[in-house]
Amino acid sequence: MIARYVKVFVTAFSASFPSILGGRVLRSAIWQFFFKKSSGFVFDSCLISGFRNIELGPSCVFMSGLKLYADTGNVKIGSRCSVNHNVIIDGSNGGSIEIGDDVLIGSNVVLRSSNHITSDLHEPIRNQGHHGGNIRIGNNVWIASNVCILSGANIKDGCIIAAGAIVSGTCEPNAIYGGIPAKLLKYR
Repeated sequence: MIARYVKVFVTAFSASFPSILGGRVLRSAIWQFFFKKSSGFVFDSCLISGFRNIELGPSCVFMSGLKLYADTGNVKIGSRCSVNHNVIIDGSNGGSIEIGDDVLIGSNVVLRSSNHITSDLHEPIRNQGHHGGNIRIGNNVWIASNVCILSGANIKDGCIIAAGAIVSGTCEPNAIYGGIPAKLLKYR
């Protein structure tokens, strides 16, 4: 419990330093201590939960507003990934999210690897819990702004996901997907 308070204090303390005054360097140095695996990344004001279940590759960049959850699940992000503003990566509730190398994620993207259980019609959905699933994103993928990626998504290497799409299935390699639900538009 004390470790949790230390994390909150250190995170709040380091967040108070503006980036221009070395805040990014300070945050990177402090947060590397908390993660399961991490090296060479830059943060700018974000919310992180489940540090010990998160692995970050080198040379990743995360913009402001990131929410990264892995309390009861796992998140693994490869090398040289770029995550834009206001992105949610939620690998909690027994879920798992794996993001490959050289992935670009646009602003306002949501990745959620678990879903609510809804089978009991006599019980409120909020009381039925969650079931975890997996999200897999390959290498060299571009996910445009406002995309929602749900449990069961498997985005193969070289894919482009168009803005506003909802992805829950498999996307073939080197293809462009868009729409609700996401459908193959063409090959690159």
